Amino acid sequence: MIIDAVEMDASAAEQAKENVAASPWANRIHVFHEDIVNFNAGKQYDGIISNPPFFEDDLLSPDKAKNNAKHHSSLSLMRLLQVVEKQLATGGYFAVLLPFHRVDYFIDEALRFGLHLYRQVSVKQTPRHSFFRGILFFGHDKMVPQKMKSSLKIKRTNTTLSLQHC
Repeated sequence: MIIDAVEMDASAAEQAKENVAASPWANRIHVFHEDIVNFNAGKQYDGIISNPPFFEDDLLSPDKAKNNAKHHSSLSLMRLLQVVEKQLATGGYFAVLLPFHRVDYFIDEALRFGLHLYRQVSVKQTPRHSFFRGILFFGHDKMVPQKMKSSLKIKRTNTTLSLQHC
């Protein structure tokens, strides 16, 4: 399997390249410093995974790089769907991580691009918390979506970070 990773922030792309070079998978991962909107690999992908900018109409930072990374000013969800429509192969899948309050909107918009939800994982920090993230999986084929309610407990010690399914 070959993985193409696209990152528009120069320092993040450079750090990703360094991490890949130090990994055992260096010959299978290619990092591109480019805006995904302009990225053209000349091929379609069997799988696309995205962690797009999360926020829309939220308080902006004075730091433009932070805004590009966290706010839809550099990549709206509609624009992301246009990119996926162009780059996803027939029979491929698309996965995205979103704030929970944007999940239903995104599912409806994805359907307009011929992408059907087939799995939804709703994530919360503890059983007492509300859902705060949605992990969505789409494909071109219509199917009955599987909805999974999940919670993660995140525990940090001085040396490790552990995720536990609750």
